[in-house]
Amino acid sequence: MKGDFEPIVPEDVWDKCEAIRKSRTITMMKDGREQLFGRKTARDLWATKMRCKCGSGFHRQKWRANKRGDEAFGYQCYNQLNNGSATLRKKNGLPTDGYCDIKMVSDWKLELMSHKILEGIWEHRKDAVLEAYRMVGENVRSDKTENKAAAAALDGKISRLNAKIEGFITMRAEGELSKEEYSTMKAKAEAEMKSLISERATLSIWATTSIISRFLIIIWNSGAF
Repeated sequence: MKGDFEPIVPEDVWDKCEAIRKSRTITMMKDGREQLFGRKTARDLWATKMRCKCGSGFHRQKWRANKRGDEAFGYQCYNQLNNGSATLRKKNGLPTDGYCDIKMVSDWKLELMSHKILEGIWEHRKDAVLEAYRMVGENVRSDKTENKAAAAALDGKISRLNAKIEGFITMRAEGELSKEEYSTMKAKAEAEMKSLISERATLSIWATTSIISRFLIIIWNSGAF
């Protein structure tokens, strides 16, 4: 129930925090009843996507590594990991309701299944990729023109600001500016210069990453994924 007092944090912030807290918990069976357990956000692709028939997520375990150092992984139901399988529980005279016997799944099987599914969905791969290359080429030419104009404008601002700073030095040397005035004006100009240089560097990085991003978006829209 809501209390009649001044809240420590705004209600919308509380609701967001509550949603985050709930997203980091999962309900699983333990000792014959449902309990809440904390969980870390999975970073592995399959651990993020998969759910067991009992409702639990999957834990990735390293199985082995071959002579080349390639690692093989398997995925086990968290319910089994924490409480044992239904078969093992029955053998030990423990409740089995809500527990499962699903076998661990190897990563190569999951990769193979996803490969086969994509093969069936993405029927015209060659045409889609050629069309993507064509569209990327058009965007690259457009980006080059836009980026060149933006870069030239920034270069002009940087050049004019450099001349302005040199002017401050001359004015200080000739006694037209006091020490305090010179320091204040120089600091302001240098801060602006730093911002312009940062923007210029970001523009160069964006020019490269935007091409890659557009290509991925085009591939996505073509049905590749």
